[in-house]
Amino acid sequence: MKKMLFAAALVVALISFANAQDAKTLTRAITPQTQGAAKVPTAPSYCSPCLFYGGDWPVASSSWVAFGNGNEYDAGTVYGYTNYIPVRIPSGQTWTVEGLFTNNIFYNFATGTNSFKLDPNTSEWVICNAMVAGTGCTTVASGTAAGNIAATGREYSSVYFEYTVKAVIGHSGPVIGPGGTYWFGVAGDCTDSSCTEFMYNTDTFGGATYNAYGPVSPKCQAYQNGPVGGITYQNDCDAGYGRGISAYMSGGVIGTQTH
Repeated sequence: MKKMLFAAALVVALISFANAQDAKTLTRAITPQTQGAAKVPTAPSYCSPCLFYGGDWPVASSSWVAFGNGNEYDAGTVYGYTNYIPVRIPSGQTWTVEGLFTNNIFYNFATGTNSFKLDPNTSEWVICNAMVAGTGCTTVASGTAAGNIAATGREYSSVYFEYTVKAVIGHSGPVIGPGGTYWFGVAGDCTDSSCTEFMYNTDTFGGATYNAYGPVSPKCQAYQNGPVGGITYQNDCDAGYGRGISAYMSGGVIGTQTH
């Protein structure tokens, strides 16, 4: 099963998914990055009230990568992948988490069309701290939320379409802090034998250019876990894995803060 999935540069044909099952990453060829002019960061409409947003998928840039992030059915086996996004809560702040989301490329390997579902119509969410590569982290809170997916409008080559997978937790959600680094993940469920899509958490170059909002995410501290596929809390930036370009991932935290 795929760990990473690669998409070639525009001048090269896209890799067939049949030959990419052991990759589980989707990436364009890695070339010098061309970034646009900086802009005032604005939280996306689906992050409200927004505490943190990692930034937009740089779909028009010269390089990007996305990591498997979903509970998916494939050839008789259910593979569960979660990409853990880091967020550093400023010193003295305490956050009440009302929702979490990740932005993900959806790919329909059966039809190649922009047609997707969650089945069951749910997503799994988790918050943890004390991450250790190859071992894991300490779960602070986790749960299953009603399925909630919506298109971001970003797509690549009319084949890979980005959707937000959101877990609505509610006003009585977990309280984290004060201060410190936490990791969160939201992975959609499509474990029915009728499912024909793969999901990949998109990366971002972060910063104002790519609309990052709130505290700066720790660089190169995202991790992917998928034990059935042979991945145990692998750092997304490790050489030969994310190839060093996946410094930040696209996702966010919804809620309120207190001092």
